[in-house]
Amino acid sequence: MKKRISILLTLALMISTMLPITTYAATNYAKTLDNMKAGDVQKYDKKLPTKGAKKTEKQIKNLLKKIKMKMPGKGNTSYSYTLTFSKNSGGNLEYATKSKSWWQYNSKTKYSTSRYEIKYILFYGGELNNITTCGISTEDKKFNYSYSWDKGQKVGLKYKFPKVSSKTTTTKGPKPTNYRLYKDETVLGQKCMVYSYDLKWNGEKSTYYYYISKKTGLEVKFISTNSLSTYTTIVFDIKNISKKVSFFAPPKNVKFSELETD
Repeated sequence: MKKRISILLTLALMISTMLPITTYAATNYAKTLDNMKAGDVQKYDKKLPTKGAKKTEKQIKNLLKKIKMKMPGKGNTSYSYTLTFSKNSGGNLEYATKSKSWWQYNSKTKYSTSRYEIKYILFYGGELNNITTCGISTEDKKFNYSYSWDKGQKVGLKYKFPKVSSKTTTTKGPKPTNYRLYKDETVLGQKCMVYSYDLKWNGEKSTYYYYISKKTGLEVKFISTNSLSTYTTIVFDIKNISKKVSFFAPPKNVKFSELETD
């Protein structure tokens, strides 16, 4: 059981790091994602845009500034509902997930909390199909805490991460290059500005594609691709809602085994 939880936590963290920093766009397709089965995922795997015009980073940023950002809903919590899937270099789907996430910032404590539910509707050999892994992240002055468990199970894992001061982190990541602007595309009913750039990580080039709604200024779709695999995230719903602080508390009926990391 612990081994499976570790696999799910690793995948959940991996999926979360693939998501772009930009705020996601609001859509009215939540029910479509609710009813989606493994066999439906392929229809959302579209061809990558081609024949992009060369642009500078400044030119892309100036174009984005012209699109006014509008976030739907009211409340103290940001909620999103996304489809993420991966395919290998041969074009075969490896996994697909439906992900619900909630994020809340406490202006009094200056700390943020988040919660997610990731349901695997397609996973490699099928052993994790229809498994839902849940997670909660919290923080205090010195540590970040991460809780993970399978929905319906009574055991889980707790990770404790020491906080790293921003003053001591001097490592800089690779600089984006080769900015491209493509023809507008429509994703889930929204006309989008589409652009990309390249990054090199340890000698391996990856290209990142962003689809920005021209109506809301928010992100509808994100693709990351390299020589080994392609990851796609599509936002089916997002809005501000209200949630009590207790929603982000680890469940009392789950026993967590604690692990510390340096």
